[in-house]
Amino acid sequence: MIHRRAIALDLAAPWLTRGNLVGLFGVDAPLARLPNDDFYIPGTLVVGKLAEAFRHFAAVCGAGSVWADDLDHKFGHASAGNDETRNGREGRRRLFVGDLVCVAGQGDPLGTRTRVAIDTLTGAATRGALQVIEQPFAPGASVGFVGELRLLATDDEVAADAFFKRVEKALAWITQFGGDRTVGFGVNKGARLCAPKALPALEALAGKPRLRLRFSFHDPLCVGDLRTSGNTYMSSAVIPGGAIKGALANQILTGAGLTGTLSRPSAALDAATAPLAEHFAKLRISHAFPIEKAGVDPKRPRRVPVSWVTTSAQSFGDWAALDNPEVAGLLDHEAPKFSPDWKSDSAAAAEGLTGWSEPATDLRIRTQIHETLRAAQKNRLFAIGYRRNDTHDWIADVDFEGDEADRAAVFEALQSVLQEGLIGVGRGGAFAGVTASVPHDRAAVVAGTVIMSLQTPALLRKPDPATTGDVTAAYRAAFDDLGAPGTLKAAFVREQMRGAAFMARRLKDASYKPWLLTEPGSVFVFENVADTAKFTDWQSKGLGIPPATLASYGLPDNDLWRYCPYLPENGYGEVAFGLTGGIAAPQKVQALAGVIA
Repeated sequence: MIHRRAIALDLAAPWLTRGNLVGLFGVDAPLARLPNDDFYIPGTLVVGKLAEAFRHFAAVCGAGSVWADDLDHKFGHASAGNDETRNGREGRRRLFVGDLVCVAGQGDPLGTRTRVAIDTLTGAATRGALQVIEQPFAPGASVGFVGELRLLATDDEVAADAFFKRVEKALAWITQFGGDRTVGFGVNKGARLCAPKALPALEALAGKPRLRLRFSFHDPLCVGDLRTSGNTYMSSAVIPGGAIKGALANQILTGAGLTGTLSRPSAALDAATAPLAEHFAKLRISHAFPIEKAGVDPKRPRRVPVSWVTTSAQSFGDWAALDNPEVAGLLDHEAPKFSPDWKSDSAAAAEGLTGWSEPATDLRIRTQIHETLRAAQKNRLFAIGYRRNDTHDWIADVDFEGDEADRAAVFEALQSVLQEGLIGVGRGGAFAGVTASVPHDRAAVVAGTVIMSLQTPALLRKPDPATTGDVTAAYRAAFDDLGAPGTLKAAFVREQMRGAAFMARRLKDASYKPWLLTEPGSVFVFENVADTAKFTDWQSKGLGIPPATLASYGLPDNDLWRYCPYLPENGYGEVAFGLTGGIAAPQKVQALAGVIA
């Protein structure tokens, strides 16, 4: 269960929580600002200061005190197994703090304070050591910040209230927040906890065939994507369905006082959530795609197909819609430009046609603070590129692949969990309010020549080097293994290697064993399709993994979720059919070898 409390914090100016953006000319240390220009104190800073206070109280009260227990089970410290020698499953942090936003306005936009370093030998100002700090409020002025604390725990309200009372004591113990502590910056004048704002009501979900969940995040979001360097984490714009299911499972287990995995029902689960746990593997949650907050009727956007081409005139055409899409040709006497060759204006125009819109990135620089020295630790600086939560929401579709008789109970259990929101999504454990609706019916697949586009990554073809010569032939074998109707005529694909580090940790094998994933936007053209039932099944359930591909990775048939994350139930292998955005075959196509007329 998620226990929430609003927090109001008053600081005495000046304070310094340093921002990452360049300030005014001549300002060395601009204050941290949100993308909407509001000052804020990072929630991670508040968590760190609370942990420091709890450590002080635990040192005084002893190892068996409630303070020490809170450090282990609320803050996820090493004594609970959250270290490099264990998997840390039981040591995950349960206390989350959102950013504290300044409610005192902008103050003087040109206000600054200066500091200078003094040479210890001469007693004079050190040359070149003048620092200019942004400070829009007068010294001693009270500056208010508001935010929210969230505790993921059991439904014991008495225990939660007792913990938040300890948090209030810890807040009173903290003397200041931010940098320049020793010169009087960021003095804590008082903090208090109170009731939070209510979340929007979640309508009844039972009795509906499918669901569309809309997540409105209260925190910046960082979900896994490619690492740009060893200490930089850049968020994807898409939330994997597996990340949503993982947060959901963790929320259910923690609410029941359990740890481990939600792989089978437990007697500790209450009647409200037991059906969801029992049929958890049958619950398919798609990837959550970003949509602009202004959208009232959330439509699921599509990925830009990689079969789209442009010319110098910036007009789009879909090469997959040609009669012979497998044959190369010229477009208006020039080489067609596929998406890797597009400039930013062409990419933006294509995304406008498919309804695709991504939130901007907010880069934050962080470091680890030494417990004893209370200064930045060496070699602990890292950066996180969060996705902004103030401009976009995320939508995901939910399908149940079990019996219709069980679906109502599962959706009702899902409602009982999500009516308090969803917490623990991505790096930092972002929190979201959830609303639900019924999505429109999926478009019917028409027999004949069928164009299928991939919307999320899929594990399809074998990584065997012997199959890399003819890509179309490799995918034809993969789809034949899945029982595809008709014949794969052409494939427009992009691929990537992912998950080598995951495989090494999970299988405790240091050898390089990445997954070969087919990227979203890949397009497949099937001809001579008479029966579309298989395509309709893929449209509702997602593409499975071909048995031959499973065998090539050495994966078992049962308990596959333990070894492979790229499963349809986690949102992978989502497909869409038909021409997107009304884009037809390109005109004025000339043959390179007399094949295309």
